[in-house]
Amino acid sequence: FVVQIDDLVVGAPEVGDREPAAARLGVALDAYAAAGLPVAAHKVEQDAHKALGMELAPSRCTVGAPAAKRARVTGALLAVAQWSAAPSRLLESIVGHCTFAKQPAVLDWDALEGADVCVLGAPFDMGTQYRAGARFGPRAIREASTLFSFGHAGMYDFEDDVTYLPQDGIKIVDIGDADMVHTDTLKCHDNIEYAVRKILEAGAMPVTLGGDHSVHIPCIKAFDDQEPVHIIHIDAHLDFVDERHGVRYGHGNPLRRASEMKHVTGFTQLGIRFVSSSNRADYDAARKAGSDILSVRDVRKLGTEGVLARVPKGKRYYCTIDIDGFAPSIAPGTGTPSHGGFLYYEVLEILQGLTQLGDVA
Repeated sequence: FVVQIDDLVVGAPEVGDREPAAARLGVALDAYAAAGLPVAAHKVEQDAHKALGMELAPSRCTVGAPAAKRARVTGALLAVAQWSAAPSRLLESIVGHCTFAKQPAVLDWDALEGADVCVLGAPFDMGTQYRAGARFGPRAIREASTLFSFGHAGMYDFEDDVTYLPQDGIKIVDIGDADMVHTDTLKCHDNIEYAVRKILEAGAMPVTLGGDHSVHIPCIKAFDDQEPVHIIHIDAHLDFVDERHGVRYGHGNPLRRASEMKHVTGFTQLGIRFVSSSNRADYDAARKAGSDILSVRDVRKLGTEGVLARVPKGKRYYCTIDIDGFAPSIAPGTGTPSHGGFLYYEVLEILQGLTQLGDVA
């Protein structure tokens, strides 16, 4: 029985005051001891004392406490919460719970009103044909995103000379992950769709972290009671397979399934290249459904402005990005590595330009 609390904020001897840090440590350990929890607290205490440059004190936490004592966990956690909520907490990138960009967690999906952006994890990779592992994507993205939690009231971009995501103007919350049911693709997709619908009902923008690209199917389906959208699709593959070996909801099918939805008005597909599961007939079907298909080399010949000139103006845009749209040299963590691919700034500038053409859903 292990209870995890928010990490301790302690300072090394040369940069922090050891006594206040030791006192904060003591409050946390006392709260554990009060509950009689059999936690691995001795190591916590040992590591913290080492960080403080202090000698190890005897552990104050009980190991192997009976179940009756564990029931007092609620009171202990309340004490810890009071301690951890102190205004002196720093919550720099390497401490604290790992939400997206260290933004607040809101796990009650009926309490999303007031949020501008809701970040949702879709840890599903049972639709992939080659390398699995995308189920760990949401967790890895959240972990990486903590680098940018500098504690500023927004994020200043030197190149654009703009402060993005000001805290007094944009409220971002992390709502956790949709539930996954192992081997049940349709149930997993239903759960993702439900989560996106809850975000839309609250009037917020959903940002979904996959997951293999089949998660696009439930995400775009959730928009069926919204204003029509034009899909901006960045990917190495067309993802327009209708059915293969009986599979209709894998990572090769999402744009074909989207083409069957009445609220989808058309597609701009960028970065398409290499040999994939889509054949010539799939490309013909995509164009018939209103798709403008551009390879990486097409995009580079046209340039950012040339690409944006081909995107229908004044639409509501829905963006879906498969990580293999980028070159595997900068984004190797993909189920289907495809040579070539975009670099960071190429995609960034297209997305920035898109915001000037219409609304991004």
